[in-house]
Amino acid sequence: MRILIDGDATPDIEKIAFLCDKYDIKMIGYCDMNHFFDYESVIICDQGNDSVDYAILKDVKKGDLVITQDYGEAGMLLTKGAIVVHPSGFI
Repeated sequence: MRILIDGDATPDIEKIAFLCDKYDIKMIGYCDMNHFFDYESVIICDQGNDSVDYAILKDVKKGDLVITQDYGEAGMLLTKGAIVVHPSGFI
């Protein structure tokens, strides 16, 4: 299992990164050029409407956990077999 983070739609990424490191879970952050994350694995997408969402949709695998507060993206991710969680913990 991997944890994919929608960096354009997720606050408190530092806490998630800490927990992923603590429990040895691979975390991949996705963001556009307007954001910067200093983590082990970051995918920087083009600036544009939903570019991060489409990158996550392209990379997600069945069983991955995705953290996002974008409900449209969440619906599409569920059809690919991902587990989707809102940053405040809602499933």
